[in-house]
Amino acid sequence: MGLILSFLAFVASLLCGRRSLGAGMVVVLGVGFFYGILRAKFFDGFSHFMFDAASLGLYLARFTSPGGLRALPQTRALYRWAGVLIGWPVVMFGMGILYPIHPLVQLVGLRAAVWFLPFLLLGASARLQDLILVARALAVLNLAALAFAMGEYFLGIEPFFPRNGVTEIMYRSHDVAHFEHHRIPATFLASAAYGSVMVGTIPWLAGRWQMPGVALLERGLLSAGLLAAALGTFLCGSRTPVVLLLVTGPIVAYHFRVKLRYLIGALVLAAIVAYFVAGDERMQRFTTLEDTDMVNDRVAQSANVGFLELPLEYPLGAGLGSAWGTSIPAFLAHLAPPAIGAENEYARIGIEQGLVGLTFWLGFLCWFFCRRRRALLPGWELGGKLMFIYALLIWGTAWIAVGSLTAIPGTSIILFQMGVLGRERAVGVPVPPRSVRRTAGRLQLADSTSPGRGT
Repeated sequence: MGLILSFLAFVASLLCGRRSLGAGMVVVLGVGFFYGILRAKFFDGFSHFMFDAASLGLYLARFTSPGGLRALPQTRALYRWAGVLIGWPVVMFGMGILYPIHPLVQLVGLRAAVWFLPFLLLGASARLQDLILVARALAVLNLAALAFAMGEYFLGIEPFFPRNGVTEIMYRSHDVAHFEHHRIPATFLASAAYGSVMVGTIPWLAGRWQMPGVALLERGLLSAGLLAAALGTFLCGSRTPVVLLLVTGPIVAYHFRVKLRYLIGALVLAAIVAYFVAGDERMQRFTTLEDTDMVNDRVAQSANVGFLELPLEYPLGAGLGSAWGTSIPAFLAHLAPPAIGAENEYARIGIEQGLVGLTFWLGFLCWFFCRRRRALLPGWELGGKLMFIYALLIWGTAWIAVGSLTAIPGTSIILFQMGVLGRERAVGVPVPPRSVRRTAGRLQLADSTSPGRGT
C-alpha cells in the first residue's frame, strides 16, 4: 500500500506542478499534512517515501519543463548557496568509505542533508498567485488537522495511530495534565511537528487575509484557518510552538492596526483562543516553562554539550546518518550505528558534515538574515515580514531542537518561505534589456545635473 500511495503522490504533484508552482505545492503540502497518519497506518518500507515522492514530482515538474525553467529566478547568490549546501554533503557521501557506516544509512543521511533544499529555489520562483493558492489550501488543511486533533482529544490517540515503530515516541509522550494524557499529534508523527507547522502557516494566512479585495467567504475561510492554527498550537501539548506563536501573534496584531476592522478581527480570534486555553488544563502545558530550573537544564543539555563540544570532537564529521535527530527508517534501524549528539540541529549538522558543513550553513544563515531585504511581491509585504520572523525564530531555536532540515512538511514550508525572501527581484516584474537600462541611466544622470533641477 505504501508503494501505491507514493506513486499517487508522485503523479499528482507532477501533473499539478506542471500546471503551476502553487498547485504543485498544494499537493506536496497535502501529502505532508497526512504523511504521519498514513505512514503509521500503512507501516511498510515504501510508506516512508510518500513525501519524498511528492517532492520529486514537483521537482521534475518545475526543473525540467520549459515553463518551469522560464519561471526560475535570476537569483545568483541563492543559487550559489544552494549549490554549496548540496555539494558538500554529496562530497561527504563520496568519502563514505572513510566512515564505518552502512552505505544505506549514509544515503538516508544524504537525503536529510540535501533532499529538501530545492524548495529554496522553488520559493524564489513563486508568484503572487502561487502564494495565494497555497494560503487557501493551508486554511483547509489546518481545519482538517484540527478535526483530527479534536478526535484525539476526546477519544485518545489509539483509534488514530496504531502502536508500532513509527508511533513509539508518540505513545511515550504521556505527560499532559499531570501525566494523564498524551500529547496530540493530529495527522502528524509528533506533537511538535503539528504545532510548528501550525505556526508556520500563519504568515501565509495572515498575509492573504489582510490583502485588499479578498472576498468575504475567502476571508472567513482564512480566519477559520488562523483560528485552527492557534488552537492547534496549544492543543498539541508541545511548548516550543507556543513560544513561536506568542512571538508571532502580537506582530500580526501590530500590523493589523492600520485598519480598525483588521485589528478587531485579530483581537476576536485571540480572545476565542484565550477562552479555550484558559479553561482547559490540557492546553496549558507551556506553563511548565515557569520552572526555571527545568528550562536551564533543558537548554544546557542541548547548547553546552551539543553545539560546542560535539562538532569539535568530530571536526571531519562522523559520517552521514550518524547524528541524533536524523530520521532512520525502521527497516534500516538494525544497520544504523549508535546515534551521536544532543537535541540540537546545529550539532546534528556539525556531527554529520563536519566543521566545513557547519560553517557553510552558518554562513548561509548569516547571509540570509543580514542581507538587505529586496522589495517583495506587491501586496505580500505583511506575509513577507512574518515569513522572515518565522525563519528567524526557527533557526534561532534550532540549538535546542532538531528537525529544521528533516521535518515533514515543516522543512519544505520554511525553505520555501526563505526562497520567497531570498529572491533578488520580484518575479513577474519585467526588467528592461541592459542597453535600455544603460540609456535610461545616462538620461537620468544628465537630467539630475541639468540647471534648475529641483527648483
